[in-house]
Amino acid sequence: MKNNKTVLGLITARGGSKGIPWKNIVDLGDKPLIAWTIEASLKSKFIDKTIVSTDSEEIANIAKRYSADVPFLRPHELALDESSSYDAIFHALDWLNEIEKKEFDIICLLQPTSPFRNQIHIDEAIDKFAKNNDSQSLISICVVDKNPYWMVAINEKGYLEHLKGLNTEANRRQDLMKVYQFNGAIYIMGTSAIRKYKQFMTEKTIYYLMDRESSVDIDEQLDLEFARFLLEKKRNKK
Repeated sequence: MKNNKTVLGLITARGGSKGIPWKNIVDLGDKPLIAWTIEASLKSKFIDKTIVSTDSEEIANIAKRYSADVPFLRPHELALDESSSYDAIFHALDWLNEIEKKEFDIICLLQPTSPFRNQIHIDEAIDKFAKNNDSQSLISICVVDKNPYWMVAINEKGYLEHLKGLNTEANRRQDLMKVYQFNGAIYIMGTSAIRKYKQFMTEKTIYYLMDRESSVDIDEQLDLEFARFLLEKKRNKK
């Protein structure tokens, strides 16, 4: 890593989930969903330590089976529906600092709901972040599948209206501004910076662009079925 900076790969995986029960360990391609992210992180040439932050003993045991480090169980109050990823991040950084006396220069947050983000994506993203001295963070993105310039809202009178603030004069797809969305796969930031800003998005956030198939984010049952379809499609090509 540039300037001998150390990188922590943090995988956050709480037990509860509304869309898919026990989503983080649901079966995908004959292994638990979280295993895909653990394996990608462990194969990264830049990540020095891979840990899983979870409140679930079952998830912890599965993570350990796939060689991730699970040094603690996250407190229940930091794993509620309203809890944020930042709660888990600061708890993990504090625990490693206070208990293991370890500090890392960079944190790479890897959510287990992005199974097709692999070690190549991770390493390219970390390398890009490390080489850009002016950036404060990096977030992975992909091209949106539905352009917001064609989206509408329903106003208080029940009529359709264009989203406020968008120039809706263009009506051909090729004339629309190209827009992107966070795909949830990779978030990178210096540990001192994330403590300062308490979020990954700043005025100096750079991007890592991923293709749509690699950007599959499993949130609902339909996402899971689509991921299984893509896996089957890839296997049939071999």
